[in-house]
Amino acid sequence: MRILVLADTHARNPDQLPHSLWQMAREADCVAHCGDYTDLSIVEELQRQSKRFVGVYGNTDPSQIRTKLHTIEDFTVNGKRIIVVHPHYGGDPEGLEQQLRVMFAEVDVVLFGHTHEPYLEQGRPMLLNPGQGYSQFLTLATLGMLEVTVNGVDGEIVTLE
Repeated sequence: MRILVLADTHARNPDQLPHSLWQMAREADCVAHCGDYTDLSIVEELQRQSKRFVGVYGNTDPSQIRTKLHTIEDFTVNGKRIIVVHPHYGGDPEGLEQQLRVMFAEVDVVLFGHTHEPYLEQGRPMLLNPGQGYSQFLTLATLGMLEVTVNGVDGEIVTLE
């Protein structure tokens, strides 16, 4: 199963996000969004265009999103347990990866947002932060791709041009 991983899209409407992101969302078996959409229209468009959608809210998301999504989602694909989280408490992201590694030591994959920095660490658990889903100044939008099979999990960070 191919999972498209997004986070920190911070968009006011779907047109503000890269066209290629929407194409990838339609092609993926599942889309996981790690929070900070900013506008409910992004959640609704991802739900509409995805075959399967798993999402959590982030620390900048308004109440309309917080009432529809949870702080943490836990799901299983091909026997692999996957957590989706956005540290909704905000604050300094220093040491976030270590915190997540300890909090979710029993799972196979932790997908997370908040820092806007792409991060991929293999191992158990695999940690994947897709970075920010929008381009800004000299920073290009990034996302994560996860391939989950019964034999294991492979992840990569993809930069959108």
